[in-house]
Amino acid sequence: CTATLACGVNLPARSVIIKGTSIFDSQAGGYKDLGILDVQQIFGRAGRPGFDTKGHATLITEHAKLNQYLRLLLHQMPIESKFLENMANSLNAEISMGNISSEKDAADWLRYTYLFVRFFRTPQKYGITQQDFDTDPTLEKKRREFANEAAQKLCNARLIRIDNNKNYNATDLGRVAARFYVDWETAENFSKGTVKGMSDDRILALFGKSHEFQQLKTRDDEQAELETLMNDPEVCPVRVLGGSDNTYGKVAILLQVYL
Repeated sequence: CTATLACGVNLPARSVIIKGTSIFDSQAGGYKDLGILDVQQIFGRAGRPGFDTKGHATLITEHAKLNQYLRLLLHQMPIESKFLENMANSLNAEISMGNISSEKDAADWLRYTYLFVRFFRTPQKYGITQQDFDTDPTLEKKRREFANEAAQKLCNARLIRIDNNKNYNATDLGRVAARFYVDWETAENFSKGTVKGMSDDRILALFGKSHEFQQLKTRDDEQAELETLMNDPEVCPVRVLGGSDNTYGKVAILLQVYL
């Protein structure tokens, strides 16, 4: 059973086996250990209430990692919020829909997130000190800081405008990004990277540098096939900038193959 299958499909089973705990992480560019939350999610498929009366879960891993997984399985792991990492995209969507129009609105909006709950459970993970609680029990100042940080990213990317009273106004670019679920960094690259009379090969290269393709990696065992496709004028009529050994070049090749 894989983590993707366990999270994406309702597939109850009597027995679940995880064969190996090393998985490839495209962002890190290498292998890493399967997280304990993924292990618990996969194990949860065994003996689902309403489907079965009992279940069996088996984890096969290296002997050196056995004690580590046993220790983690026997102790409850807290779930932390990752909202700050992608807060700019969510904030842009709320501003575009008219739900948030100022820094104060954004700070109030954060009160209804799981992030706000974790502020009080594990404040040190979010840079919150005891002094912050003493001077501001509701952490409004901290919430405003986080909201302003995300809003400034959007403003610099031309997705929103911020006036002197810290009111937020969506731009056409911001509305388009929110409407089509385009990452704010991608929208910024498209906005600042396009020029009049831009050639097709440069447009393809700019498209391939989108944040959405960040996890796409090139592999040595696919270089020969990619270069064959790239050098075939019937498959790739548009020149591929940078060659096939980088992400935006690979995207340019695969996009032309698809078209």
